[in-house]
Amino acid sequence: NKYSKGDFIKELQPIFKESVENFSQGWSEDYQGYPLLLQMISLGILLEVPEAEHQKITAFIYKAHDSTIEAIWKPDNLIFFLMGDTKNKRKGDKPYEKLYEITQLPKLEAEKAIKDYLEVWYSLHQADPWYNTHLRDSGYSGYWAWEVAAVVKVMKLNDSSFKDNPYYPYDMVHWEK
Repeated sequence: NKYSKGDFIKELQPIFKESVENFSQGWSEDYQGYPLLLQMISLGILLEVPEAEHQKITAFIYKAHDSTIEAIWKPDNLIFFLMGDTKNKRKGDKPYEKLYEITQLPKLEAEKAIKDYLEVWYSLHQADPWYNTHLRDSGYSGYWAWEVAAVVKVMKLNDSSFKDNPYYPYDMVHWEK
């Protein structure tokens, strides 16, 4: 993970553009990857991808939404919020539904709630395949709350009270400044 190694964020944009291209061509009715849907929309927001890439990401997400795949793999309220889609609704699973609930709070309350959420973020993901990968010989690329950072950016929250949280990619929210 180039981000975890400390590479310049601007250098990640062309790599992500290629990822979007591969992602957009990878649809099948056997798709099982809610976390990837969330990661792609989040990174697209954080890297401020051009509209063409953003449309490829959202087109894929809508394919998942309209498909017959299992509900657990479909986009939910958090993804729709990040896409700016106020029409579609689908309750998600923890921890993402909790993060979505934070998006519905007034700014000051949301800032406090995000700080608290980040304090337990890692433990909320015990069922995820990447959990504790730092204890393995390979596969660890850092623990980053991309979706939290995307929410902060979309909501234009003041993140100074949690900018030093080890899971919060502060510079991904502020790199263009």
